[in-house]
Amino acid sequence: MTTPPPYWLPLRLSATAQTLQLSWLFTQQHRFTEPFFDDSIAVCKRLFAENKATNKPLTGIEVLLQPTPMPAAKTSVIVHHVSRCGSTLIAQLMALNEQMIVLSEVPVLDDVLQLLPEQEKPVYFNAALQWLSQCRIGTEQQVLVKADAWQLFQHEHIKRVAPLLHTCCCTAIPTKYGNRIKKAAACTWYRACCQQMHCQHLHMIYRPAIWMVTVLMYSNIISGPCTNWPQRIRNIYC
Repeated sequence: MTTPPPYWLPLRLSATAQTLQLSWLFTQQHRFTEPFFDDSIAVCKRLFAENKATNKPLTGIEVLLQPTPMPAAKTSVIVHHVSRCGSTLIAQLMALNEQMIVLSEVPVLDDVLQLLPEQEKPVYFNAALQWLSQCRIGTEQQVLVKADAWQLFQHEHIKRVAPLLHTCCCTAIPTKYGNRIKKAAACTWYRACCQQMHCQHLHMIYRPAIWMVTVLMYSNIISGPCTNWPQRIRNIYC
């Protein structure tokens, strides 16, 4: 298969002896409302016979550079996080809005950042994101990407893809962990890293503020199109 037809999205990137091979997932119009993309993958594999066929698509990575079969929605924000900080709550809430595509810890984006040479990472990260952001239903307008926690270290590559991308960094307050010194130190270090990113559109959101963000986003969802929510959370800090 040279170019996958509509409704096929990049799944995983695997390294062989001489090349990189890209597997694909048939999604039809299934919305990614599950907590994590791995859950969405399991649902699509269960629902659609195309994913059970023996001749499933397998292509080279260069296919990502070809035009997508359907228009792609605009990526508005990427969420970096540590565990137990409320980032999944934000992603799940935004997934309620049919104008949003929520990509929560997508394996192929992680594969691109881990397997490719430094100079190729921004190009293929953007290309994979375009394929994942296709408007398969017709109502989609914006995309939220919830990154894996370690991808904070790759923020420079992500920022080169979209310099004006809003970046939300969710973390817990270290003192909430009491005597769990290692966890507290990790959270403190994480916040320091975020402050060094020098990102023009950086939002630090600590755990108590998650509920404020939740109420604000939910009111946006039930009252109408959620088109300006990154600006509305700009000043929510603890």
